[in-house]
Amino acid sequence: VVTVACSWIAPAQEPDGIQSAITKLNQTRKDSDAVAFSQLFARDGTLRVGNEVVASGQKAIENALEKRLVWSEVTAPVISKATVRLLSSDVALVDATQTQYGSLIVKQSVPVTLLMKLDGNEWRIVSLWLSPALR
Repeated sequence: VVTVACSWIAPAQEPDGIQSAITKLNQTRKDSDAVAFSQLFARDGTLRVGNEVVASGQKAIENALEKRLVWSEVTAPVISKATVRLLSSDVALVDATQTQYGSLIVKQSVPVTLLMKLDGNEWRIVSLWLSPALR
């Protein structure tokens, strides 16, 4: 007798929802839209760089991004090469790469991890961890 243990895995459309959230994240950064960016986070979501919590909560995340300089020598950061691991039907861990281009840095890529949670029909970011740039 063979017993097979099965755990329920989220429906196929949910990873697409995660990719859609990442696409929206990239667009808000390209548009420098701090309000739209912060709304992609859970109400108590966190934005981290290395071990430092840069902002916690949607309003604090919005404020942290509004301090960004208008003129910059680098492109908006783009998150790509995302690998999604569903931890449960409504929680996912996303490992990806964030890349920026600029005249001085040419190309800079750093690892980024997103902890995401399904909120109703939308995936929200619980925490975005950006590895500090390697020097």
